[in-house]
Amino acid sequence: GLFANLGTNSIQRFFQRRILNLYFSAYDNFLFIGKSEYELALAYADKYSNKFHYIPFCVDTNFWNSSNKKKDNDILFIGNDGNRDFQKAVKITKILKNNNFIFVTNNISEKDVSEANVKLIAGHWNYNLLTDSQIRDFYDRSILTIIPLKDSIQPSGQSVALQSMSMGTPVLITNTVGF
Repeated sequence: GLFANLGTNSIQRFFQRRILNLYFSAYDNFLFIGKSEYELALAYADKYSNKFHYIPFCVDTNFWNSSNKKKDNDILFIGNDGNRDFQKAVKITKILKNNNFIFVTNNISEKDVSEANVKLIAGHWNYNLLTDSQIRDFYDRSILTIIPLKDSIQPSGQSVALQSMSMGTPVLITNTVGF
């Protein structure tokens, strides 16, 4: 996210603006997968608007398709993105003690969750710890996917949300400025 961490003081913003303008003048194309960030780029540097391209995120709905398995009443949390609110995910498990949770992430450890209603599974997209078929089965068996997020202009949780919805599993996601 080019605009994810814009400075708050005038000196910091001055240097960030200079660096961004250097990038915009040096490169031909900038791709945005979040509409909010794309619109911010247009407003921020409209003279480079011909270099900005919004490409909506999508998933393969033929693969991410439910096999109509019986749901296990699990609530799924999946992801490692830095914009996920991992503490909130853990807090939810403590509030909803009568629900079972499956966490597929490398950013929450056993010491973070003391509740018996949480099953931790190591998972990280970059390391291929799970296959897409295994992940698809988690969506298929779950009754809900939760995506608690930190507020950011940069989108987060798009693939998880779209995969889950394609599987027929509802999603509960934080409303952020990047949503």
